[in-house]
Amino acid sequence: MSRRALEMQARRRVKRLAEGVESIIPVPPTDDMVPEDALVCHGNAATMNLHDIMYKSITTSDYFRNVCSKLETFDEAVDEIYNSVVHLEPFVPNTPNEASSISCLMFRMFCFRLNESEMLRLLNHKDSPYIRAVGFLYLRFTAPPGELLDWFWDYLNDDEPIVLRLGKHEETPMGKWLRDILLDPKYFSSRFPRIPVLIEQQIEKTLSDHPFRPGKPMEEESNNEKDYDRKPERDRDRDRDRDRDRDRDRDRDRDRDRDRGRDRGRSRDRDKRSRSRDRDRPRDRDRRDYDRDRGGSDRKRDYDRRDAAAREERRDKKPRERYYKRTTGTLI
Repeated sequence: MSRRALEMQARRRVKRLAEGVESIIPVPPTDDMVPEDALVCHGNAATMNLHDIMYKSITTSDYFRNVCSKLETFDEAVDEIYNSVVHLEPFVPNTPNEASSISCLMFRMFCFRLNESEMLRLLNHKDSPYIRAVGFLYLRFTAPPGELLDWFWDYLNDDEPIVLRLGKHEETPMGKWLRDILLDPKYFSSRFPRIPVLIEQQIEKTLSDHPFRPGKPMEEESNNEKDYDRKPERDRDRDRDRDRDRDRDRDRDRDRDRDRGRDRGRSRDRDKRSRSRDRDRPRDRDRRDYDRDRGGSDRKRDYDRRDAAAREERRDKKPRERYYKRTTGTLI
């Protein structure tokens, strides 16, 4: 489409909005507009990690454009869930992927970017199980995989009945449905975000160790059974930080030990050198004494040579003096 055509399309849309023919489509806030206390969205914060077909069917749905777009507050959206949602299927049955009311209202809730207190209000709501189901679906699509079990834990034995499919009045306990959406990546004809393999194995093991027991609070099981080792993601992060700090401390201790080893080696070398110097001192002293003694004997020999030369000179001089006296008195 050319730039001119896009501009004309935009002008026509602005005109329809001014006349009230078209409503403004709600969208999730951008990163700089997300409230500070909003729950973390793991993955694509623009599409809520929805499957492409499901995302397009919601954003193009007449119900989402004309009804959900007029819901301005959290409480208004909760009232609409109470009045409109009667099943959990993502698409209206017998339609070509038309988004159902629960899908549209779940995405409208995501456009509000709920905080923890609002999410707890959904999960513990007493008026309708479908209000609670919207909260659980919101978490299944957006929560970090490591925190899913923490959010769902207290409700895994919930026996409140809920209808999954429209037209089939087969009721399923809420806790059993929660276990299904944790273990099954399929959400009817759509899909949930993938859970990493290690976390998925941990969830499977935990749920197999704690089978569904309707009406029994999971808190009692977690207190009575000592083999339960589930930890929140935040606690695991703290454990990782502690392990990282311990590794740094160990590295510092190793460096310190290495430095101490070097210092000990240097001190040993100094001790060796000092011992060798101590051993060399008597040798030097003996050498000096030897040189001194040797020098004294050399001086003595020099004195003896000078004395011998003086005697020789005197011996030569005496006959001359005698000869001088005997003759005319002149020295020849």
